[in-house]
Amino acid sequence: MNIKWTAPSAESLASLQPRIWQDCDRTTQKVQWHVYDPISGEASSLESQADVEEWLAHRAYS
Repeated sequence: MNIKWTAPSAESLASLQPRIWQDCDRTTQKVQWHVYDPISGEASSLESQADVEEWLAHRAYS
């Protein structure tokens, strides 16, 4: 059996990166951060950029 290894594509590696985005409540003008880890399936809503940084620090991405 001959097995050939190929490097993962940039697209497949990018799909494993955590997703981070923010939105703003139009009524209260409060910004909320959202994070999603595609590897574990964990998702959270956070209140600050510092919270996002802490969330990332608990993973192997930082």
